[in-house]
Amino acid sequence: MQEQVFIKAMNNFIDQSRHRLIDQLQEGKSKELQSLWAAFFIFLISLSFWIMLIYRLQKWGSILSLEILEHQKAEEIANKLERKYYNLFEYANDPILIINPTTYHLLDVNKKSC
Repeated sequence: MQEQVFIKAMNNFIDQSRHRLIDQLQEGKSKELQSLWAAFFIFLISLSFWIMLIYRLQKWGSILSLEILEHQKAEEIANKLERKYYNLFEYANDPILIINPTTYHLLDVNKKSC
């Protein structure tokens, strides 16, 4: 939304400046004035480009920051759950054997199984 308002304001400013330039050129202003206005418009265009680029980079940076935070929180929750279920497995009062159903090899056993 802010981006559209900014673009609209820049377009209005450029249009007004262009009309003033046309009026002054029709009044017979010098070639030097023409080159100054041309340089000014190039500056405005490049400035608006860089402002939009910086705005988008800030926007993308904030999105990336949020995604990184969400990933860190999910990783933290996964680590807590892993520790919880590891402790349940290792310190259970009953022996627990984890067996591969196709090869019937033991994959893991808890302390009570030993």
